[in-house]
Amino acid sequence: MNMRRLDFVEGTIRPTMVLLFLLALMSFYCEEEELKIIIPPHVPTLAITVDDVGVTEAWLKIESIDSTALGDIILKHDTTVVLTANVTTRETLVVSEQLLPKKTYIYKAYKLTNNTPTDSTTPLQLTTMDTTSHNFTWTFDTLGEWPSSILYDVAIINDTCAYAVGENDIGDSVYNFAKWNGTKWKFRRVLYKYQNNEYYSKLTAIIYFNENNFWVASNQPMHWNGTQWELYDLSANVFNGYVSKMWGASSEYLYIVGRNGAIAHYNGTEWKKINSGITLDIQDIWGAKNPKTGEMELLAVASDKYTGQGKRLLKIIGESVTALPDSGPRTFVSVWFTGERNYYIAGSGIWKHFNPKRNIPWRKVASITTFPFYTESIRGNGINDIVITGDYGDMGHFNGQTWKSFYSQTRNNGTYRSVAIQKNLVVAVGDNNGKAIIARGIRR
Repeated sequence: MNMRRLDFVEGTIRPTMVLLFLLALMSFYCEEEELKIIIPPHVPTLAITVDDVGVTEAWLKIESIDSTALGDIILKHDTTVVLTANVTTRETLVVSEQLLPKKTYIYKAYKLTNNTPTDSTTPLQLTTMDTTSHNFTWTFDTLGEWPSSILYDVAIINDTCAYAVGENDIGDSVYNFAKWNGTKWKFRRVLYKYQNNEYYSKLTAIIYFNENNFWVASNQPMHWNGTQWELYDLSANVFNGYVSKMWGASSEYLYIVGRNGAIAHYNGTEWKKINSGITLDIQDIWGAKNPKTGEMELLAVASDKYTGQGKRLLKIIGESVTALPDSGPRTFVSVWFTGERNYYIAGSGIWKHFNPKRNIPWRKVASITTFPFYTESIRGNGINDIVITGDYGDMGHFNGQTWKSFYSQTRNNGTYRSVAIQKNLVVAVGDNNGKAIIARGIRR
């Protein structure tokens, strides 16, 4: 059989053809852009922002970007776990405590799935506030004579001027107003006119706006307008009883509180009675602007400090009053806060709350060994600069991290009934064995 080799020329791939094909392919890719794989950026399902920062606390807002982020989360700063919780709302406000002053922290929040982190927020950096100094030098004055000299309230004007009100028996006359001029105390008698006659009364409260605009009060409020005293004769159905304290943002937004649950509001034109719903004596009032909402917050405290048979923490909005939860202290007589965050009440101890509208007990923040006596007054420059005064000459300062007692320097057998602080000056007033007493602390 004859056999013949068949050459399939048209279907044969020759080496020269392969080379030409590769050169053409290389030329094609050189003319085009490089081939890129585009990976979409990761979008976290959680976000974290700073709401506020204190000295040893920080308030953080954790936000769920979408509903898939709801559920279990964990919050950390550095390697420390701050919170593990089940989130059921889009926004959650968290307080991180036990921080150090003037220290930078980095926070992250993680979404947990079966206890395993599956997503996290962008890192958040914040720095806490610094503390203030405890270094006060104290000077003491005794005014008036036994048995009726006492000072109830004080206002600091500047570092060389302060006003105090009360009743001081000085020899042949009785005075109800004292002014410190930076060197010594000078006495005045503030008289009010009623039916063309002048009358004297002890003064129990003062609030100062400027040298031509400040108020004092006894059972009636009086306003110094720069020229003369104006008496506001409030009838019994507007305000019944002695004024214990005054607070206001201005003379057009002023409140007075006092005995038998009395509260009245002045709007710059007229005084109006506010029904407190209680008959307890209201001991103190304080207000501050909420930095988040811009609205004014006002709290008042009422209690029977001697028997401990009743107490009320009152929130005032305009001309309405509501009672807030007050579990914790047995009694309280003074209140101070900055608005939105750090709230303090004082009396049988010193107590703190982050949000008194919530039904969570107040927390005692100073030990009985540090301040063993009844606390009468609390005021502050800020959350890192707070002073308290009390019975037996007790005096203390909070620098944002620690409480310091000055009792070894300020102690006596009397009571500092009111205290004021402005910048580096503290003035406390009260009485001891029938004489008025004043303590002035200057921070160096």
